[in-house]
Amino acid sequence: MPGLAHSDWGKRLSALVLYIAIALVAFYGTAKSVVTTWIELETYNHGFLIVPIFLWLIWRQRRQLVRVTLGSDPLALFAMTGSGILWLSGALVDALVVQQFALVGLLISGTWAILGRQFARQTAFPLAFLFFAVPMGDGLVPFLIDYTASFTVRLVELTGIPVYQEGRYFYLPSGNWSVIAACSGVRYLIASVTLGCVYAYISYNSLFKRLFFILLSIILPILANGLRAYMIVMIGHLSNMELAVGVDHLLYGWVFFGLVMFGLFYLGSFWRDDQVPATRLSEGADITMPPVSADSTGIGFLAFFASVVLLALIWPGLSYALDHREMPAGKPLQIAFKSTDVEEIEAPWPWVPQSIGADQVLTAHYRHEDNLLGVHLYQYLHQEQGAELVTSVNIYAGHKHWRKVSKGSFPLELETGHIDVNQALMKSARQTLLVWMFYRVGDDYTGNDYVAKGLEALRKLSLGRLDSARILVAVEIDDDGKPALSEGQSVLSGFLTANLPDIAAALDKGAGH
Repeated sequence: MPGLAHSDWGKRLSALVLYIAIALVAFYGTAKSVVTTWIELETYNHGFLIVPIFLWLIWRQRRQLVRVTLGSDPLALFAMTGSGILWLSGALVDALVVQQFALVGLLISGTWAILGRQFARQTAFPLAFLFFAVPMGDGLVPFLIDYTASFTVRLVELTGIPVYQEGRYFYLPSGNWSVIAACSGVRYLIASVTLGCVYAYISYNSLFKRLFFILLSIILPILANGLRAYMIVMIGHLSNMELAVGVDHLLYGWVFFGLVMFGLFYLGSFWRDDQVPATRLSEGADITMPPVSADSTGIGFLAFFASVVLLALIWPGLSYALDHREMPAGKPLQIAFKSTDVEEIEAPWPWVPQSIGADQVLTAHYRHEDNLLGVHLYQYLHQEQGAELVTSVNIYAGHKHWRKVSKGSFPLELETGHIDVNQALMKSARQTLLVWMFYRVGDDYTGNDYVAKGLEALRKLSLGRLDSARILVAVEIDDDGKPALSEGQSVLSGFLTANLPDIAAALDKGAGH
């Protein structure tokens, strides 16, 4: 880059490289998790391209950047503090994507602090583009699966083919289909938005044009994935389930996505601007160096740089101190029901939910007022990555013979307050279960994943209880002699209203309280 030999640029870039190296070492676990996800999950393989694209975007602006006056910006320390607090919050509740997002924020705000406000303003988009390195998007998968399943069924119905839908499963006369995570289209959506943002930035001057094209890059792949799923179902149906029923339909998907992206960029070319800001300076234009920042060579800059480094390093230290407190020794989980109406029985069904990494587990079945119920407690005393209360791998069924055909919530009123419990219908070839799931964090209850994470963070910051639990109760419904859905809800509501204090007491003893 022209001008890099200038002492101001050289010293500040050296300081920036040192800061980035220190931050990546201090947050090694978070940085490693980003790269590991890029390698292991195909959805995020594009992460390896983010830094090269960022460098290319910076290189495009080299003739503008050499005119920038560099200088330390204390205002960036507030952004660093916000990113650090965000990382600490994510670390305390083992929310990996939050930690990853915050780490990128620390790198960006550190760059802003060391190189100055003019540089940050000039490179705002390339710096913000680095957030695409964070492997996020899994939270969209359930929505995209449900949308794709419903969209496909509606199109099949419009085609005139009889179809019966049961959640994410649907049945045609020629065969059965289901929409799984690989068919959600999340990888197409992420790739489209990433490419769409770059295309919009380098092709348009108008903010409206940029936002409009980015909006198209979001909407089009979602619609296209629904159409892709419909086409695959129709190919399978018309070929008597001989084509597009295996891995070949994933190949069709990428070919179809390539055509969609070509169409998107072709459409966007019709309102492309002839000149964009990064290329307005001609290649032969004279380059004049900016004035030297006064604090680049003295003690003032060294003190400021030290404060930037210390502000980054404080958060891992706080996380370690808050996460490694001694907690009382717990006892094995055992519920002592005070009610004589609760009688423990043998398991009336083989369904068992999945919770990874729980420190203590209780799975039991009871007869309560002539109803058969299952109670599953998963207690977490010390959480770590891979052993967390709230995570996508903690699912309603750990066996392929059970599938979740519907989900929702139910308002449960207890003496301790109102809870919106998570409700799901689990179905096998012979049985249908109504399942409620909610969390206990310390002595607080919630059915919301995000609220549970927030409660965990608050308890760690306030040096409160670290234990938490995932609670599931189930009752069989819909078969002959079994309660219907509304009756099943009344059964579970009555059971929890009467017996949740006894379950809470068991969890308290399990945590040593």
